[in-house]
Amino acid sequence: MVKFFRQHKEGFTLIELVVVAGIISVIMLIVVFDTRKFNDSIALKSAAADVSIAMRQAQNFGVSVKESSPGQFNAPYGMWFDLLNPSNIFIYSDTNNNRAFNGSWDCAGNDECKEKIPLRAGIRINRLCATDFGNSLTCFNTGFRSITLTYVRPNPEPLVRSFDTNNAQLFGAWKGLYVELVSQRGTFIYVVTDAVSGQITVQNTIP
Repeated sequence: MVKFFRQHKEGFTLIELVVVAGIISVIMLIVVFDTRKFNDSIALKSAAADVSIAMRQAQNFGVSVKESSPGQFNAPYGMWFDLLNPSNIFIYSDTNNNRAFNGSWDCAGNDECKEKIPLRAGIRINRLCATDFGNSLTCFNTGFRSITLTYVRPNPEPLVRSFDTNNAQLFGAWKGLYVELVSQRGTFIYVVTDAVSGQITVQNTIP
């Protein structure tokens, strides 16, 4: 006797497919979010490293014998941070010894601007803060424009000066500088230098 068996073909139901698609979508969103967060962190740390290296370079130029113009070797060197130009940092030579930046943004002429260093991946300077010699912290806002670090041979410690929108000096000397960098995602990191020790560090928080 021949027996006939009924074949059962089973598959996914519509509800099962919807659930699986939802799980895959959630996983993909988590992966994309974590990747963007990771890339943002890497970009911010790289920018902080660029600022630190530029500070070290200016420090080396200042304490060694670096020619600022043909036949001129006695000018201090330093860094200029300008809130009106937050996507770039500048190495300058203080040829007129006023601790202020008197150069051009493009560094094209024969002036105090020696190197323009762009901050990559949309990183920019968000704030500039300074500590006085009593360790009180001031973050500048209205009427403030820029800060310079100047290294005068043979001292590795910077002279920290702040300036208003007319490039006039404000508040005298400072002990330290905090350069607050911000990413496109709104994450912050701080490059810190101290006028007493000359140390340059990178921190995730501000006092």
